[in-house]
Amino acid sequence: MRLQISEHATKDFKRLKKFIEIKNPIAANKMAKKLAKGIRASLLYPEIGKEVREAINPKITRDVFILDYHVRYTYTKKILLILRIWHQREER
Repeated sequence: MRLQISEHATKDFKRLKKFIEIKNPIAANKMAKKLAKGIRASLLYPEIGKEVREAINPKITRDVFILDYHVRYTYTKKILLILRIWHQREER
């Protein structure tokens, strides 16, 4: 399975990292590494996330929590696509 990250998720990741970097660059790098590691682990078990009932196809659109971050993705047999990433305290 191959990992792809949407443009929205890339922007989300950069925004979250930048927010932490302002106060603590070391913590921002640690968060980025742990989040990336958690996302890569999802490649092994894409069904582990919670189904998103309001999605067009809830069977393959999932939410998983990594650290304090909410990661939404969709997947096929070949691709896991990260759709969005946000902190749990952010309003969505």
